[in-house]
Amino acid sequence: MKSTTILPILSLQIGITLSTFYMGYCAFLLEEKITSAQESLKTTIVVMAKIAEKRKEADDFSKPLPKGINAPSFSLKDEKGNLIDLKNYLGKKVLLVFSSIGDCDNCKKINTAINQLHNTRKDLEILFLLHESNSEQNNKYKNHFAIKDKVLSSSINEIENYHIDALPTSVLINEEGSIVETFRAKKLSEFIEVIYRKSK
Repeated sequence: MKSTTILPILSLQIGITLSTFYMGYCAFLLEEKITSAQESLKTTIVVMAKIAEKRKEADDFSKPLPKGINAPSFSLKDEKGNLIDLKNYLGKKVLLVFSSIGDCDNCKKINTAINQLHNTRKDLEILFLLHESNSEQNNKYKNHFAIKDKVLSSSINEIENYHIDALPTSVLINEEGSIVETFRAKKLSEFIEVIYRKSK
């Protein structure tokens, strides 16, 4: 066979081989990209699911505890260092007052209202829960606002368990230990009216 015939055939074979190799390489790259995209998509789906879960938790947390469910239990120290267990208040109406160390306007309003309740509603047990406080701070708070009821040192656990997203917030519990109402004090008259109506 003449060399002039062999060269075109050889060139054609080389061209076919290179084309095949190139197509295979392109297919490999495409498969890698697809695999990478799939992995990326899986990661994105997982992340989005976690974000959705966190948003749901946040939405749930921003809502008060459902009425009628059992009030989360706790055992906390009061201003004297005594351990106060919520379970010991079964059979009594209890008002939990979640507050913080400070002298805010709403704190003044709610504390004034609660002192009135203390004098007029002997059937209502009142417990203050100060966030991240100690016995000494509880005593100062109690004396500053002339509070007649127990002041307890609470933690983030109680804040989360009771879905407290602002301070001060009050939670009313009935004799069976179930949630009656969760509300914030905006006006003194509203607070008194709600407490009297809901705790009858």
